[in-house]
Amino acid sequence: MHRLIVFGVDGGSLDIVRPLAAQGLLPNFARIMAQGVAGDLNSTFPPMTFPAFTTFMTGKNPGGHGVFDFFERVPGRYGVRFVNANSRRSRTLWRMLSEGGRRVAVIGFPVTYPPEPINGIMISGFDAPGIGARADRSCFYPASFYDELRREVGDYIITPTVDMLRAEANPGEGIGAILETIERKVQTALYAQARERWDCFAFMLIESDFAGHRYWKYYDPASPQYRAGAPEELRQGLPKVYAAIDRALGRVMAADPDAGVLIFSDHGFGGASTKAVFVNRFLQQQGMLKFAADTSRSSSLGGRLRLSGRLAMARMKDIGLHYLPEALRTPLLRSMKLGNQIESRIRFGGIDWRHTAVYSDESPYFPALWVNLQGRESAGIVPPARYAETCARAAEALRSWRDPETDAPLVRRVYRREEIYRGEQVERAPDLLIDWNLDSGYSYLSGRSLEDSSALSIRRLAAHEFHSHEMATRGGSHRPNGILMAMGGAFGGPGAIHGASLSDLAPTILFCQGLGIPQEMEGRVLAELFSSGYLSAHAPQRVAAAPAPELAAQAPTDNYTDEEREIIERRLRDLGYL
Repeated sequence: MHRLIVFGVDGGSLDIVRPLAAQGLLPNFARIMAQGVAGDLNSTFPPMTFPAFTTFMTGKNPGGHGVFDFFERVPGRYGVRFVNANSRRSRTLWRMLSEGGRRVAVIGFPVTYPPEPINGIMISGFDAPGIGARADRSCFYPASFYDELRREVGDYIITPTVDMLRAEANPGEGIGAILETIERKVQTALYAQARERWDCFAFMLIESDFAGHRYWKYYDPASPQYRAGAPEELRQGLPKVYAAIDRALGRVMAADPDAGVLIFSDHGFGGASTKAVFVNRFLQQQGMLKFAADTSRSSSLGGRLRLSGRLAMARMKDIGLHYLPEALRTPLLRSMKLGNQIESRIRFGGIDWRHTAVYSDESPYFPALWVNLQGRESAGIVPPARYAETCARAAEALRSWRDPETDAPLVRRVYRREEIYRGEQVERAPDLLIDWNLDSGYSYLSGRSLEDSSALSIRRLAAHEFHSHEMATRGGSHRPNGILMAMGGAFGGPGAIHGASLSDLAPTILFCQGLGIPQEMEGRVLAELFSSGYLSAHAPQRVAAAPAPELAAQAPTDNYTDEEREIIERRLRDLGYL
């Protein structure tokens, strides 16, 4: 067995790392790529943070572990609730290492709130509510480590707080907040490393994803959102954040130079277009959805008034989340019944369910489709006998959808959920998933139909529409190709790896730690990462899965209290996911 450092880079992309390393800005990444094994890492489909990191932790696809998005549907209702570790239906890598007698430290990984008891310490990731951006005792296992860390290092910062509309006027404010958060997290990691020699030390930084959403449009001169006159500090935002992550990697490796290091990201990154698609508007035009209220002039006066009230509530919510001081924000937002209820209304409000066969959640990045199915949805109209026919009709319509400017198809492929996912949790997934084409290399944006007055299913947004809290965080978008690197310890090199997937990492880490791989894990051991000496002395062994009856129960009605929902909602909006 070799000690192992697992270093997570949220949204890390070789499309960024390689050119910056060639410029001498990332010496630690450059050394690992030159001396170790490196390559792309396939994400989940779609490449979203919560399902991707849960696949990493369980060795299963989302159909096996049950996490598909930042939200999950409330059974029997047109509603959603925030996801956290309570929604996961599988044992984690951390639990398996602990049961194998390994000492484990886990810091900052998403979908780990509430933290689980392990043989070591855990600090939850950005699904942890905490107090503002600071983690509280509920985010720590054991809880006593919270007091110890505050005494020795200070507060653990979950995510940076950056308002991009203000940061555009004062670029140093935004970049400074991100760099300060990275530094505090690194101080936490170094303190934990000095506390004892861990068998597996896992540390994750979300700030690369945070910066990618915000600063890609300033970094990439070819981006349709690029602003040539933007301050140099904004154009250097993404390289500065990656350089800080590179320094963090070097410091963590230097703290335990005999350990091997495995570096990975949950997905890759790329730029976003200036064109937005409105999926429910398209479904309406295809005769598969009807709105109860509409922004068009043909809608009834009462319907337009109801819609105007709902949009005004959403704008008040945005003001409350971004401008009001904490003392005023909390009571106002609570009085508006925020969190799951408002998000449910924004996603599904305004649809006439009596005349709707297929609808979308219109999420900001990867909108999916649901059939309004009898017996599942509370007002479902599609009989189970016509489910397959309805899916096929919607898929055919989507495949024929074309960009009016280029005549290129918007959609590469439409998948039934059974084509993508396997396992006991497949029925919790959307009915149809869309593999979108790119617009000259850039992701189409996703908009909400009832908040758009154009009545178009696709249009190019005007420049002034990007000056909003929502659009300021959407200059970059996720890609399916993440990063994978390994060096030292049991690992070999130099070399390249091809065809690796997120589900392969949990089996690979268990193998590196001298433990068997449970039959429940779908991934394989990535033998290409290891030295010939380690492989000749060790062979992967599959072992029977231990029962975990506590994970089989239904998810709780709500994963968060009212106060916690407010914090998580603000954080997801800051990240651009709402």
